[in-house]
Amino acid sequence: EHDGERFLTMELVDGEPLDAVIARLGGLGQKAAIGIAKQICAGMAAAHAAGIIHRDLKAQNILLVKGKDGQLTAKISDFGISKDTGSGGQSSSMMVGTIEYMAPEQFSPAKYGIDGKVSSNLDLWSFGIMVHELLTNTTPFGSRDGYTTAEQIMSQILSTEMPDGIDRLPEPYKSVVKKCLVANAKERIRRASELAVSYTHLRAHETVLD
Repeated sequence: EHDGERFLTMELVDGEPLDAVIARLGGLGQKAAIGIAKQICAGMAAAHAAGIIHRDLKAQNILLVKGKDGQLTAKISDFGISKDTGSGGQSSSMMVGTIEYMAPEQFSPAKYGIDGKVSSNLDLWSFGIMVHELLTNTTPFGSRDGYTTAEQIMSQILSTEMPDGIDRLPEPYKSVVKKCLVANAKERIRRASELAVSYTHLRAHETVLD
C-alpha cells in the first residue's frame, strides 16, 4: 500500500517451466531432482506458514531460474486459484486444479477431506506427483497427453491404491511419494517441513542439470 492505494507486486522471473525441462530431458537425474524437490518443499512450507494453499501445484507452475554459476533456483508460480485459509469468501471445498495433480479431497471433500474441507496438505499430494514426474517424466495416475481421459484419471486417483510404479523409485523419493499419496487427507503427512526429514541422510548437492 502506498499513499492509500493498494497494489500487487510480483517478481519478474526469466525461467523455464519444470514440465518443459522434464520433457526435454526425459526426466531428471537424482542429483538435480533432490535439489529441486527440496526447494519446492521449502516454498510450500513458506506458503503454508502464511496461510496460503496453492491448490494447483504442478510442474508447469514451477519455474527454474539458472544463475550465473549454473545452479538452478525453483520458483513456485501461478497462485491464481490459491486459498487464504484466514479469509472468508470462496469455499475451500470447491473443485479446482489440474486433474493429474489433484488430491482425492478436491473431488470429494466430504469423504477424503479434513472436516469436509481441503487443507494445506492437498499441496503435498501434488508435490508427490511432481517428485514421481521429476524422475520418470510421467504422472503416476495417467495423463491426458496420451489416451487417458480425465474421468479415467479421476477414477485412478479415487481408487486409493498406490500406483505400481512407486515401488520402483529409488530412495528417498519412494518414501516421500508414499507419504504424500495417501488418499485420506487425515492420514496424509500434514506439513511440508516434515518431508525434509526424508532428505537428511543425503549430502547437499548443487542444483544443476545432470
